[in-house]
Amino acid sequence: MAECHRVLHAMMLFPSVSDHDTLQSREDELSVATGELTRLLLQRAKLKADIGRLRRFLSGIAQHHRIASSSRLDPRNPERVNLRRACRIALVEADEPAPAEAIYDRIARRGSLSFAQYKLPLRAIRMVLNSMASRGEASRVDIAGRRFWRWCPPSAEVEQFESSECASGDVRPGSLSRRP
Repeated sequence: MAECHRVLHAMMLFPSVSDHDTLQSREDELSVATGELTRLLLQRAKLKADIGRLRRFLSGIAQHHRIASSSRLDPRNPERVNLRRACRIALVEADEPAPAEAIYDRIARRGSLSFAQYKLPLRAIRMVLNSMASRGEASRVDIAGRRFWRWCPPSAEVEQFESSECASGDVRPGSLSRRP
């Protein structure tokens, strides 16, 4: 841009008689280009300011989401307690180890919990099931590369099963049978 400006300036200093019309048109072009450059620089400044505002806004939303997410993970959170209860009931009713999708279907079919407030209900169910497994309420079993969970009854009820499969995690679908 600066080089073009110098060339035009030199042409204005040493115009030839035949270049007078060309010189006028180049001055007009330079004026238009300068105006356009000024407009673009102003637009750039406005965009930078907008981007800064958006970054601050998104940062605030992210902070709020981190706070909200951590409250959803709190075991005392009523939503979490209700989901844990619904998962526990679904596991108790299952005759064999079940994947998270089957647990979701059981809960939805029973209507014991609405998943409307959950963005990722299967993820929430998996988190609760893993938490239950870490507390000994359920066991996680990997079968053919898929994760299944099953109910682990309190120690007094464990004797009703033929072996302590909850402790070993060595479970196959259909291997658990309930005694009447």
